[in-house]
Amino acid sequence: MRRAALSAGQLYQALAALLRQTMLGEGPPRKLDHLRWLVAPDLLSFGYALRTTLSSLIALGIALWWELGSPQWAALTVWMVAQGTRGKSIAKARWHMFGMVVGTICAVVLVACMPQAPLLYVLSLALGIGAFCFIGTLLPGPAAMTNYRIHGMRASGFTYA
Repeated sequence: MRRAALSAGQLYQALAALLRQTMLGEGPPRKLDHLRWLVAPDLLSFGYALRTTLSSLIALGIALWWELGSPQWAALTVWMVAQGTRGKSIAKARWHMFGMVVGTICAVVLVACMPQAPLLYVLSLALGIGAFCFIGTLLPGPAAMTNYRIHGMRASGFTYA
């Protein structure tokens, strides 16, 4: 059996050394340079994290204000559709919304068709989720948009369930 690259103690020592050297202004040692993002992220990454965190807190606040049954899903949705730029986030959110609408419609049809057949219901549910994921892989389009379409179809399957 192979050993893990770093044990918990070694990781703690490495992070402590990295933090100590960063606080002193010396920068990370060469062998710990790949952990620099953890202690000293660049400005772009920090801005993205801050913008996404504030957006998710606003969404959570609105969900709590409206007294929704499960307000945590509002914040989670923000994190699911968050991308590096606003345009990409809007494109992914559009496909996420499309997937939720399709999943809701299909779920209502499924429940209406099988009110007294639990085994058939569970089988249809599993086949439906598999079909949504399969259809997501078949959707054509540019490479950047294909990811969002796949995400939309996964959202359909999640909502369907």
